[in-house]
Amino acid sequence: MLLNLCINSRDAMEGGSEFPMESPVPVNECESQGQGSETILVIDDEEMIRQTAVQMLERRGFQTISAEDGEAGLAVYRDNQQQVDLVLLDHSMPRMSGLETLQALRQLAPEI
Repeated sequence: MLLNLCINSRDAMEGGSEFPMESPVPVNECESQGQGSETILVIDDEEMIRQTAVQMLERRGFQTISAEDGEAGLAVYRDNQQQVDLVLLDHSMPRMSGLETLQALRQLAPEI
């Protein structure tokens, strides 16, 4: 499944992060494409971002599973590997970075 959405992350001056979203497809066209049905594992250490991503995905019909950091994400993935179709992963997390998490996930499932 192709998601026509671009999310860029950049640090804001006052300490937080900004996530401008750009879609090459007009919003009304996206909405007419129907609902998702895949299961997405959302891994992010910031609870508000994780919950927002989960809510947005579930509104579009996706099933979600979430984890608060890379280590927890790996454990959740191991327990749900057969159900997870896609992983949405934060790049910057404590304990285990997004890149380290991705590398560990790819050892379990190279197609991720």
